[in-house]
Amino acid sequence: YTSPMEVRNQVPALKEGEVPNFTQAQTELTALNRGPKRQVMPLVKQGALPGTMDVDLKVDDQSPWRASVGLNNDYSADTKELRATASIGHDNLWQRGHSASLSFFGAPQDLDETQVFSASYTAPLAGTNWSLEASGYVSDSNVATVGGTNVLGKGHSIGLKATYTVPDTGSWYHAFSFGVDLKNNKEAIRLGGSTDDVPLKYAPFTLGYSGFHQGERSQVGLGLSLVAGTSSFLGYGSDALAFDYKRYKASPSFMLVKADVNGSYNLANDWQLGFRGAAQLTDS
Repeated sequence: YTSPMEVRNQVPALKEGEVPNFTQAQTELTALNRGPKRQVMPLVKQGALPGTMDVDLKVDDQSPWRASVGLNNDYSADTKELRATASIGHDNLWQRGHSASLSFFGAPQDLDETQVFSASYTAPLAGTNWSLEASGYVSDSNVATVGGTNVLGKGHSIGLKATYTVPDTGSWYHAFSFGVDLKNNKEAIRLGGSTDDVPLKYAPFTLGYSGFHQGERSQVGLGLSLVAGTSSFLGYGSDALAFDYKRYKASPSFMLVKADVNGSYNLANDWQLGFRGAAQLTDS
């Protein structure tokens, strides 16, 4: 599924006819092996001529396509009980490690109640430890509650994020990211013949860290993020009155910190112990 030429070009430290730089090669191979569907292992043997060596790159990869469907009963009050999910994606577009995905979430018994479409695209920047991700979603809901009240929720969001992966960190994987999301929520409440519109626009910034450790019998994942909202981003954003109308004394300037940890440990006889925790702290 992966072009052999592309794999070879991504390990210039082992270029034919030159003295190999195994330290640099390890860093380049780590970058190649970031994804779960491709593992590249160097096989070193004596060359045909004295004083030379041959290096073969053994590639074990899987299809870059992925798809999933799901059905559950994780519903909200006054809505149908079933929820359906579907997604499809590709993790090696153009043979350059680009990935794209499309997802759907909705109430199959009544799509007017809830439906959300989302998409994302991630592009690694060649020759660097950086990648760029663009994502977005469009949501539409119409929920009829007790007493003849209808809550209409329409909105969309567009986000852009840059991620830096720390090179050569041994058994630990570290990544830092910075992004901004342009959010536009259009909520309306209808009661009888009257309608109360509560639109809201805001553009929060997110600074994040993610870490992952893979041991012989255990693995641990860490996440930490700081989300900050401002009164306006390049003229985009609702004023303080709109936030106060949405929720009493709410402010367009806010900050919150989120943290999570998860992990697993392989026990004897095919048993596994897992754990997960999360916390959030906000100023409003």
